[in-house]
Amino acid sequence: MKRRSIDGIASGAIWGGYLDDPYTINCLFLSETDKLVEFAKVMKEWDEIGVWPTDVLSNTGADNRDEFRKGKTALEQHHTNTWTSLVSPKADANNTMYVDNPNADVGFYYFGKEAGYVTRDLVTHGVAAVSAASKNPERTLMVYDLLRNDPSCYHLFNYGIEGRSYAIDENGMRYTPDTYKAENDGISTNWWWGRNDALEIPSSAMNWDAINALYEEYEKIAVMYPYEAFVFDNSNVQSYINNCNETYNTYMKKICYGQYDVTPEEIVAEFQEALRAAGVDEVTAELQAQIVATYKK
Repeated sequence: MKRRSIDGIASGAIWGGYLDDPYTINCLFLSETDKLVEFAKVMKEWDEIGVWPTDVLSNTGADNRDEFRKGKTALEQHHTNTWTSLVSPKADANNTMYVDNPNADVGFYYFGKEAGYVTRDLVTHGVAAVSAASKNPERTLMVYDLLRNDPSCYHLFNYGIEGRSYAIDENGMRYTPDTYKAENDGISTNWWWGRNDALEIPSSAMNWDAINALYEEYEKIAVMYPYEAFVFDNSNVQSYINNCNETYNTYMKKICYGQYDVTPEEIVAEFQEALRAAGVDEVTAELQAQIVATYKK
């Protein structure tokens, strides 16, 4: 069955339901024991064949993406945007993948591929909030509206000055001009909080054949997020959530990297027992009650 977690409660996807019954809430790590055991087995095998360094849990000095580009680790996890950068043409000066290894090739296995679905962006994706203490909230929203929806303002704020920070080629794609100097012409606003796909100027340095093929694949299997209208009041169970989050982080690090000395069945059983002791059932019950109040009136 297709699983869908409730986002934003803890660092891990601990609570959620199934797409054919999203409003019956449970804990993934208690309801999917067989799959979790199988996952633990595979991760142990990967650890034994050297997919990651033996000091993976204590090594905080290395940059994993840089290590991946150099062929020192087999995996890199991030957003789709990371992969689209890694498949950029060799001419992209920002992509050292091909500098270190001219014959490099990367693949992308997205979360949801095996399950056969991905979740569409939330309606609140790519937005900003105005403080309740703002003296002129309406003027603030007017500024934000300009930055996000006016093409001239959006391009200036996102890319810089045309002709200096960027230029447009004959295909309407963005590229870096030869006169560009990062110290004078560079700009970085991390504009995810105001991204507007309709106003984006595609980069000529990206491999759009590969990227668009992936986006088309997404579109065929995309579903709506079933908890979009759900606002969780965690005031009665926040201490339990903190405990569960800590338990998740402790055990899943061991399981994900195969860093355990017992059997896969035993490490999973330990994890589940620790979750129950941390209060996972109390949080599940509170979530269930509020989900019913939201969706089953």
